[in-house]
Amino acid sequence: MLLRHIPCEPFHPLLFYPSLLIAPSRKSYIFSIRYIWIAMPDSEYDNLTMTAPSEQVDNHGDPLSTPTSAVAYANQREEPFHLVFNEATSAPLPQSYRASLQLNDGSIPTYNVLLLGQTQSGKSSFLEAIRKYVDEEHEIEEDLIGNGCKSHTKEVCSKVVETTFPKYQLHYSDGQEVRDDYIFVKDFKTYKQRINQTENLEVRRVESCGIEKSRIRVFDTPGLDDSNGHDERNVAKILTALKDSGDIHLVLIMISRWGTLTHGQREVLRLYSEIFSQMKGLMAFVHTKCKFETQHFEDKKLPPYIESIKADLKKIMGRDIQHFFIECDFEDDKPSILFLRHRMIRHILLKAIFNLPVPTERMRLKKTPKMKDVDSMILKVYDDKLQRNKEMRDKAIGVLDDKITDALYEIRELEQFLHDFDTKDLELIDEKKHDQEWSILSWRPKAVLEVRDLEFAIDVIRVDKDEHTTVTQTLGGEGQKFWRVSLTSDFFQQGRYHAKLYVKRGNKYRPEINERRTALAMWKETLEARQKRRAELAGPSSGDSVDLAKRQELQRERGVWLNLVNRAKRSTLHFNLFKMIVEAGVYDKGSTSECMEEAAAFYKSYVPSEVEEVMLERDEMQQHEP
Repeated sequence: MLLRHIPCEPFHPLLFYPSLLIAPSRKSYIFSIRYIWIAMPDSEYDNLTMTAPSEQVDNHGDPLSTPTSAVAYANQREEPFHLVFNEATSAPLPQSYRASLQLNDGSIPTYNVLLLGQTQSGKSSFLEAIRKYVDEEHEIEEDLIGNGCKSHTKEVCSKVVETTFPKYQLHYSDGQEVRDDYIFVKDFKTYKQRINQTENLEVRRVESCGIEKSRIRVFDTPGLDDSNGHDERNVAKILTALKDSGDIHLVLIMISRWGTLTHGQREVLRLYSEIFSQMKGLMAFVHTKCKFETQHFEDKKLPPYIESIKADLKKIMGRDIQHFFIECDFEDDKPSILFLRHRMIRHILLKAIFNLPVPTERMRLKKTPKMKDVDSMILKVYDDKLQRNKEMRDKAIGVLDDKITDALYEIRELEQFLHDFDTKDLELIDEKKHDQEWSILSWRPKAVLEVRDLEFAIDVIRVDKDEHTTVTQTLGGEGQKFWRVSLTSDFFQQGRYHAKLYVKRGNKYRPEINERRTALAMWKETLEARQKRRAELAGPSSGDSVDLAKRQELQRERGVWLNLVNRAKRSTLHFNLFKMIVEAGVYDKGSTSECMEEAAAFYKSYVPSEVEEVMLERDEMQQHEP
């Protein structure tokens, strides 16, 4: 019989279990204390297992089955330190994914990272920290960093770095590697002392093995609260910068620890999350100015802030989004601080490889509130014009011309919907993650992640895990509306498992797609019948009192207005159209009515490419009427 000293919380200061279910072979114990001493035989100690905590422990007779509430708790936890990319999974990328990176064999893949955030949220400092992580000799460019009250970033700028995602490790001056549990201790005072230790410690760079050399292109943007009513212009700046960059792989929204989310900033965040809704699966929050010495559960201020801001941002964004916490004070170059900063940056950047990218050439952006107001006025004005146009036409051929034109535009809108939604593009439907400091546990801990009762069947599951995590069981998954995975870790090692579940857009919108396909077939039959009837009426004996030239002019006018009205009705604009209409200064006018005139003129003259918009089918009889 041995007396066992078992810690009941991970060493990571912020992330700890309030309770721990320890299930030996004979009986279970529930503990809500930090350390316990248990007397038990070696055989029972070797069989110890762990599940995530829950408010009610009801495992239906299976001590290794984690309750749903426990899973939910585990999934809410964020582990900002011990995440090591599974280098085994960074083997040659699938051919389809390499194509999305515009790769040829032997070339270097490029991953595009977009930084968003309010003024002085630390975007530029974070960019400099990335450059320092990649190149230890990089000199910090102080002129690129704001002065504490005013943003230095007025235009979108980008920096490109090449990296193999090196690791950094603490060493004693004699060369011996420092164990993680030297820093991650439960005693707050000891933790702060070791974080601030400068003697006998140094940081060493360890080049990663198995991760191919990559380019990281980081786009630094103006502050979200710098919009001053020019949301469209600021979004257009971002689109201009991204236009020739290919796909987007990661969107980081920077939040300052000491900043306050004003009402206006909340609205801007909500607006950007709506405009860039197709990139929601790429988004993560980076909380800057969170000093590492305060990242401990006994700190009186930071843990409450984290819980509060995460709940607040969940309401704004409409769902849980991953959070990271970092400090980029370059004057603080203590070894432990550098080690933690580099480790965190590596973890964040590797998310760009993990995410499935969003291609800009097929991206559609939701209209801003100002755009919607302008388009509402367009609809009102041009609906009236269409009615007057109709009244000027004769009841014979004129009415049929109207109906044929209406049918052509109905067909075009239905085909546009099918073009946009009946695709194999993937949309994120859920994500689950389990990040935990397992290194301090003396047994093989277990965890369970699951998703139940999804609205859509899963098409693709993308997993990022470290080499210390083993999947022991998987249920459901691709082709199913549920998914469950059981995990275990190696002895004395940390563990990470992050899964993103995707559905093909065509499968997600299958009912709407089928409905519109049926409608499309009906409209095509209707168009054919109307064109046939019009051919019968055409000619000198048709009784049409409106001369041919006038009728053709009215028809062309009606077509232009219908095209304009249909564009105004849509809730989204293609990437190129959004960028170009804003760059044309359409929304820079003072009043909504002035903007409406400019927008209408732009819609009339804009000629989209085939990638952007389904081309309108022309009526042969109207085109070639003698």
